Amino acid sequence: MSNILSVLNSNSLEIAVNKHSNLLIIGKASTNYCYNTITYCNDYNNVLNNYGNSDLSNAFKVAQDNGVEDIFLLNIKSNDDYFLIIETLKQNDFTYIAPINTLLSDYYYDKNNNNKKTYYAEYLLKEINNNDSIFIFTDKHANLYEDQLAYLKDMNFLSKEITNNIVSSKCKENLIFVANNLKNYTMSNLILAIALCTTDISLYPTSNFGPALFLIDQYDDTYNFAYFKNHTDIDTTVENLLNFKDVSIEKIVTVQRIIKMIKREMDFSEFHGRLYNEYQRLLIYKKIEKYLSSLLDYVIYNYDIISIDPYKDPNNPCTIIVVCILEVWPKNCLEKCSIKIGVEVG
Repeated sequence: MSNILSVLNSNSLEIAVNKHSNLLIIGKASTNYCYNTITYCNDYNNVLNNYGNSDLSNAFKVAQDNGVEDIFLLNIKSNDDYFLIIETLKQNDFTYIAPINTLLSDYYYDKNNNNKKTYYAEYLLKEINNNDSIFIFTDKHANLYEDQLAYLKDMNFLSKEITNNIVSSKCKENLIFVANNLKNYTMSNLILAIALCTTDISLYPTSNFGPALFLIDQYDDTYNFAYFKNHTDIDTTVENLLNFKDVSIEKIVTVQRIIKMIKREMDFSEFHGRLYNEYQRLLIYKKIEKYLSSLLDYVIYNYDIISIDPYKDPNNPCTIIVVCILEVWPKNCLEKCSIKIGVEVG
C-alpha cells in the first residue's frame, strides 16, 4: 500500500504528501498572510516573503534544514485562535502538530464550564478525537531556572496537572510533552517533531539535537514527559519518550508510531458502497493479512487477525460497519497491542 496521501495547496494543486511523516507548525507570523489558514510550504524564500521574519518562518527553516519534507504552516496571532481553527484541525489528519508559541502550561477560563481553568492542550485533545494527529508540546526553557531540582519540580507538577485534567479524553496517546532543555533551541517540541518525521518508524528517533541543559537521567522523577540527555560517547538523545495514555505498552511513543502507521495504511475505501456479504468479508481479511505480513521483521514480528464482524450503523440502518480487531507484536516489544478498525460498507 502507498504511504502517500494527496492534499491541495493554496493554489489548489494536488500534492503528494507522506502521511506518516508530515508536520504542521502552528505559530505567529509577522504578517497577516493566510491568517488562521493552513498552507503547504516547500520554499523558505516564499515563506519568508509571505510570513515575514517571524517565529513561524524560522521554525519552517529549522524543520526544512533538518530534513522534514512535508511541512504545513498555520499562522495564528494568539492562543484564542484555536477556538476559530478547531474545525479545520478536526478535518485534517497530520502526523505531528507542533505549536511553537503555545506552552503546555498556557490556559484559559472556560465560560461554558463554570469558568474552569482549562489548558489549551487539554482543549485540543478533547476536541480533536476523530483523527490520529499527535500534538507535541513543550514549556518554559530550562535556562530560566537556577537549578535542575527547581526545573524538574515545575515540569512534574505541570505534567501531573495535565494528566489529571485529561482523564475523560479519548485520545490521550495523541499528546506528547517534552522538556525544553536543549541549549541551542527555544522550542524543543519542534526539534522532537523533526526527529520523529525524519527517522524511519522502525528505528528510535534521533537527530542533531546538540547539547542539553541539566543532567537529567532515568534516576530523576520525570512524570509523563520526555527530556534530552547528554552522553560522553554518543550524541544527545531523547529519553522517556512517552505519551499521556494510561499505563500500557501503547504509552511508549515508538510503539504508538507503529500502531498509527498500521491504522493509516488500512484504507478500505474500495469497499464503500458495496453490498456486504461473506465474500466482501473475505476480501477485507485478505487485504489485512497481506499488509500485516509485509510488516513482519520490519516493525512487527507477529500478528493475529482476531475477528472481522459486521454491525448495523445505529445512525444509518442502511449502512454496515465491519469492525476488524487485530493484534500485533511491535518490534523490540514483548507485549501485544490491539487495534480496532471500522470499515463502512453497504
